[in-house]
Amino acid sequence: MAAIAPLPSIDRTSPDFRDDLDAYFLTELPRFGVQLESARLEVLDAERSADESAGTATDAAAIASAAAQAATGNAATIAALAGAALWTPGTYAAGSARYSPVTQRVYRARVDHTGAIDPSADPVHWAVVYAGMPLVPAADTLVPAQAGLHYVLLAEAATTLVLPAEPGAGDVVAVTTTNGLETNVIACAGQPVMGVAEDMVLDIAMQTLRLQWIEAPGISTWRIV
Repeated sequence: MAAIAPLPSIDRTSPDFRDDLDAYFLTELPRFGVQLESARLEVLDAERSADESAGTATDAAAIASAAAQAATGNAATIAALAGAALWTPGTYAAGSARYSPVTQRVYRARVDHTGAIDPSADPVHWAVVYAGMPLVPAADTLVPAQAGLHYVLLAEAATTLVLPAEPGAGDVVAVTTTNGLETNVIACAGQPVMGVAEDMVLDIAMQTLRLQWIEAPGISTWRIV
């Protein structure tokens, strides 16, 4: 905050007292009032900034707490699915869990069925278990991502999440931002994101995004799902 210049003193015994008095009321008092108003506005701006920072910190703490609670739930889910057997052609009851020899991911049978198509290529009968994505708190500003993980970005500064350079069909990466910035980045690592081989700026603060690698005739790309 700029220093406020004090009002000048007036010497009543000075022969220029009348002129000094006119200058005091016509010049110095208005100048002093402008300085006071400027200082008041600076204080208000500082209060608003402090309130916004406190709000961002509160939101980040709430997200981190929710992430911790979700991680506990995910751990239980993963533990329950850890014993999922390898999928082989055969008959399966609805709710059965098997892991694919192609993607190494766990899938759950949607309905009773008999089939010979790998779960990763049979969405009619199988659903990938996304709930098993472990949450990974990330405090660094450069985060190399691995498929199958949900990254919670905790750094206060803008953060870059680097997608896997060689994704496989069905790979999923999730990210949650907590720093309130609109300048976090998902680096494409040379692979298209939504069909474009460019880094993607997360220009919405405090968001969760999930990307899946889709392989299709003519183009393979990360897509928001």
